[in-house]
Amino acid sequence: NSAALIDAFCLAPDPDPAFAALTLAHHHMAVDSSRALLKTTQDAELRDLAERVIAAQEAEIAVLRNVLNERAVASPTP
Repeated sequence: NSAALIDAFCLAPDPDPAFAALTLAHHHMAVDSSRALLKTTQDAELRDLAERVIAAQEAEIAVLRNVLNERAVASPTP
């Protein structure tokens, strides 16, 4: 339930790393599913979308990990 997850990070003592950790999991799933799609689809539009998702999400993953590292919070690793 996404509403419960959002409530949880908003109510956390420090919502920034809670948000970063929650968002990391979401971004990893997007990258993994996009990579899986690239192995199977021939649809040019979907391939383009998957490649853009991978590029954008990997850049954001780096930012989120940096936030967690700066706060000495363990980064969830899939």
